[in-house]
Amino acid sequence: MFSNRIILIVSVLLCAAVNCNALFGLGSAREQNKMLEDARHAYESGDYGLAIDIMDDFLLKDAPKNRLKEAYSLIGNSYKMQGAYDKALLKYSEAIEFFPNDIELNLALGDIYYYGGLSEKAVHIYQKVLSLDAKNQPARLALARAYLADGLFTRASRYFKAYLEETSTQDAAIYYDYALSFFMANDYDNAFQYAFMADDLQPTARTKLLIAKIYKAKGEDKKAFETIKEAGSREDAGDDIHLTRALWLAYDGGQKESMEIADYYLKKDPSNRLALFIKYFALYRLGREKEGFKYLQIIAAQDSNGFIENIARKILKDQPTTKMSNLKI
Repeated sequence: MFSNRIILIVSVLLCAAVNCNALFGLGSAREQNKMLEDARHAYESGDYGLAIDIMDDFLLKDAPKNRLKEAYSLIGNSYKMQGAYDKALLKYSEAIEFFPNDIELNLALGDIYYYGGLSEKAVHIYQKVLSLDAKNQPARLALARAYLADGLFTRASRYFKAYLEETSTQDAAIYYDYALSFFMANDYDNAFQYAFMADDLQPTARTKLLIAKIYKAKGEDKKAFETIKEAGSREDAGDDIHLTRALWLAYDGGQKESMEIADYYLKKDPSNRLALFIKYFALYRLGREKEGFKYLQIIAAQDSNGFIENIARKILKDQPTTKMSNLKI
């Protein structure tokens, strides 16, 4: 009896000296809940820096494992929204050490690789998810898009097909990507089918452009030009549509209009590589190739190693009498 009274007195004294909730762990749980709530609110409000700061403090407080997943997800997603993919990658990789087989975290890690331009690494992560859950739809779709980005078009179309077979959702963006995978694999009939499905659901300039390219690849030039002109008339048309049309014109007898389009874009940006190449190519088709070399020289002198630059350098290399100079447009 005496012993119980002593324990009671000590407990009262302790509670007088410190917060009783903290003594029995209740204050810590409440504090953690408050921090998570504040971080969620900051994230949803677009204050990603604050969400990161709160969750970084949260992780320093020896948070229990059952709360770690959300903390890492909030930090990783916040870095992703800021475009800081390297930091997001570090946080999600850290999270995977605690939860190696967690589907959501692995998918998020794969997405960071994909949006960070590391599609090959993303493929491995999505494959891992499918090894854990063979019918995981987000992983199927993500893997299809990663293969498409990697240039593995047949594999991409296979996973798009697997995804679409298991969903009743109609999505123009998915149909577009599926059509693109067929187009890049030279399967024009299937490319047409899904490009038109995308266009029926949600007409966009880029879908019209893809349909025009399919027509062009099939040798249906009249329809190709009609469709690309329609694409260019849309409010959402980008410069790539007008420049693609100019390139086609340079090839198909419309060199004057082609050069006028190129000149318009060169006034806006004298280093526009595609516009410069169009100027060269139009002159080439007119039998005035030497006049066009100066445009290739400007392209070749740019400090980059893209497709157009490499073509320009190859053409110039194959012309033994041509020297790089300071020629200007």
